[in-house]
Amino acid sequence: MRSLRDAVGCLTVMPCRAQAHEGALGAALAWFPLVGLAIGAALVAVHRLADYWLPTTASAACTLLAWVAVTGGLHLDGVADVCDGLAGGSTPQARVRIMRDPHVGAMAVIGVCGVLVAKFALLASVPSTRIAPTLLLSPCLGRYAMVMLAATSRPATPGNGLAASWMRSVPPHVLPLCSTVTITAGWFLAGPRGLIAWAASIVCVLVLRDVCRRRFGGITGDALGAVGELVEVVVLLVMVASRA
Repeated sequence: MRSLRDAVGCLTVMPCRAQAHEGALGAALAWFPLVGLAIGAALVAVHRLADYWLPTTASAACTLLAWVAVTGGLHLDGVADVCDGLAGGSTPQARVRIMRDPHVGAMAVIGVCGVLVAKFALLASVPSTRIAPTLLLSPCLGRYAMVMLAATSRPATPGNGLAASWMRSVPPHVLPLCSTVTITAGWFLAGPRGLIAWAASIVCVLVLRDVCRRRFGGITGDALGAVGELVEVVVLLVMVASRA
């Protein structure tokens, strides 16, 4: 259960101190989709409570605020840094340095605002009968995307950084295990739509992985957070677009 505690500490604001050594980080990845499901369950509770008292748009806003709060905005910070890195620098090394700069540029603000606006609009548009499966599946697949990116990529800075530690220590069984869990969850929660959302998340990971390889020379911790946020948006989009 120590690896579960580490996963919760890495992905949420819960006071669970994650272990720093590589073996612990790699083992924690196996729990990422299940932690995502737990986050989704909390969001379902928030949405149902808010929806009882408030109109649809207000309950969507409350749910989005809870979504950001439970992760402490950690993954949104990844979106901000990746956007700044993509917008500046003439070499991969220069772009990675920009991503490490604590100052926030215009593209970072635009990127974070874009993700939040997209999530709010899509949350407010999800049919009421589909909101619970959507809120469960979106964080689950977002965390699965982090696992897939870590397991199939090389780090931009091989000698240091959280992403490098994760990638060096991913056990061989983690990706097949997480794939099985997320496919099962997708089918159980949303049927064919869930499988479409799973496939769309894979495409999103592959696209971002290719972009990071070309622009940064590999994957950073910020890219892991960014892919989680982007996949969450993609899952929301799939669940809204297939309205039939």
